[in-house]
Amino acid sequence: MAIVKTDDKHYKNLSAKIREKTGGATMYKPSEMPSGVDEVYEAGKKEQSDTFWGDFFYNRDTFAYAFTLWRGEMFKPNNDIIFQNSVNSADNTFQYALFFDLKGMTVDRGLKFDTSQAKRLANTFHSTRIGNIPTIDLSSCTQLIATFYYMQEDTLHDGLYTTKEINIVNLRSDCTFDRAFSYIYGLERLFINGIIGQNGFNVQWSKELDKESHISIMNALSTETTGLTVTFSKVAVDKAFETSAGANDGSTSPEWLALVATRSNWTKELA
Repeated sequence: MAIVKTDDKHYKNLSAKIREKTGGATMYKPSEMPSGVDEVYEAGKKEQSDTFWGDFFYNRDTFAYAFTLWRGEMFKPNNDIIFQNSVNSADNTFQYALFFDLKGMTVDRGLKFDTSQAKRLANTFHSTRIGNIPTIDLSSCTQLIATFYYMQEDTLHDGLYTTKEINIVNLRSDCTFDRAFSYIYGLERLFINGIIGQNGFNVQWSKELDKESHISIMNALSTETTGLTVTFSKVAVDKAFETSAGANDGSTSPEWLALVATRSNWTKELA
């Protein structure tokens, strides 16, 4: 076996190179250098990631189709996601996106996720398997077109990435709905701050919606509009407002009937 000679100078030079690449201050011993090489590798990955996301967000004025078909291991942004006020800035942004925690990768990491300037949300989350959505601010939005259409249950991961909750704030009374919440089977909580005043409202596919969600939707219905229909799942209502555990009689319960009576200007349907 060949004998390789070295000295302190070589170790010091190697240690200095590791610090240069990682930005650290560790004075590495020879026994610590293998882990230092790993740190260099990770630092290189971070540098590449920072370069990619810097280029991705540079001068970006729309997120239309930006993350269509992306998978979780790809989505690790280091910039705010702020939708501009162009008509299509939020069109199909996350359509068919697979298996990731959107809120966890943005808001929970100190980044902004801001939809308040978007004029419409068309197919924004169509057919996604995103399990955690940040609050959706509709301050400027006048159209919800298949926004959350068919958000799928991820059966491969025990429902981990099923969309369980959607929070909407600043809903405008002139915002129209076109299949906005159609075919979201796993949704359990839907909270709406604002006024539902156009096109009616339909969540008949969401059979797991809890009581607070029904109350939130009912309270958001405009007290002034006429001729519109709100449709709930009878299964969800019977469970959410049942008079005793397992009774499944919520649709005839006094609490539900009293809630329905608060919006006599709306036609209510249970599907």
